[in-house]
Amino acid sequence: MRLRAARYFETVARLKPNVTLVQAEAELRAIAGRLANQYPESDANWSVRVATLRETLVGDSRPALLNSIGSSQSRTLDRLRQCRQPDARPRHHPFS
Repeated sequence: MRLRAARYFETVARLKPNVTLVQAEAELRAIAGRLANQYPESDANWSVRVATLRETLVGDSRPALLNSIGSSQSRTLDRLRQCRQPDARPRHHPFS
């Protein structure tokens, strides 16, 4: 019973071609349901959740990450534009 009640496992898997997340989750929920019937003391009221690896790793921080990347690229583009503008004064490059 002690090992059956362990809830610290996460699994990473690759879906077969043409299998959707919805299909995979439906199949895993069916398996979880059979296990709950077979082992009601440890597996009742438990289920599964299927998510992409990207969603699992990035989650809700995706908009913030994209914003950060975008603002960084914007600053880089601004610096490049400044370097290309004709200017009578010589520019000092901070890395030269």
